[in-house]
Amino acid sequence: MFVLLQTANTSDVWKVAVGWGVGIIAVITVGVFYLRRFFAGGKEEFAPRPLNSVAKTGNPSAFMTASMEGVIVKLREQEKELERLHKMEKERAEKTERLSEEVTRNMPAGLLVVNATGIISSANPAAEQGLGIRGLGFRRYSEALGEKSELTKLIAECLASGKIYRRAQVEHVGPDGEGRRLGVTISPIRRGNEKINGAICLLSD
Repeated sequence: MFVLLQTANTSDVWKVAVGWGVGIIAVITVGVFYLRRFFAGGKEEFAPRPLNSVAKTGNPSAFMTASMEGVIVKLREQEKELERLHKMEKERAEKTERLSEEVTRNMPAGLLVVNATGIISSANPAAEQGLGIRGLGFRRYSEALGEKSELTKLIAECLASGKIYRRAQVEHVGPDGEGRRLGVTISPIRRGNEKINGAICLLSD
């Protein structure tokens, strides 16, 4: 009788042990599965995401930050483009100015440009040769040409009233006392409908 009871108890113990073993293995398997998912999810959460992905998360703060970064990048690109265009425009203006100076210096007709205050702002070599006067630039035209000069009177009238003279004939006496008969064309300088800003005088023998 005792032997049968002992055999039955041993069998129950083994069943219980096997059941506990299976349960522990199942718990460990489930735990490992969820731990792997947790760590994988953490990596994805901290990984960098593109702007579209950020927008889909519905996080307003993250979306606004990404949007501002995009705007800043665009502004920097536009700033670089504006700097490039400004440099090109500056180089073009300098090239045009050099070309204009070269043409003025080498033109056969004399050229005088007088500003609104009566100062000669530009005079080419042909004008100095035709008038027999050196160093005309940045001098008052009435002082350089002479108060009684016919050319002085015509320039004064053009600056005062805007009158245009086409191929007028004037007698001019240079500092050396030599008389010269010159053909002159004088016209006012205006910007649109503004007041007179100066006068241009072309001289020919």
